[in-house]
Amino acid sequence: MLFGWGDYQAAIGNPYWAPRNGLYRVNGGYGADAVAPLFRDAGVTNMTWEIRNRIGTFCWSGSARRRHGT
Repeated sequence: MLFGWGDYQAAIGNPYWAPRNGLYRVNGGYGADAVAPLFRDAGVTNMTWEIRNRIGTFCWSGSARRRHGT
């Protein structure tokens, strides 16, 4: 939600966020800049998984955990 909000602020020209455009990209990947969608779609899911994989979390008994040493 925060990435989407920040991306929207950049898109509407908020002076603080405008230089920080590109938080969300087409289909949540590395392509062209796009405005984050209002609702979860495939791109948001892609971005969520990428963040999850980079941070190194996993689910265990219904709650997220962080792998040790990463």
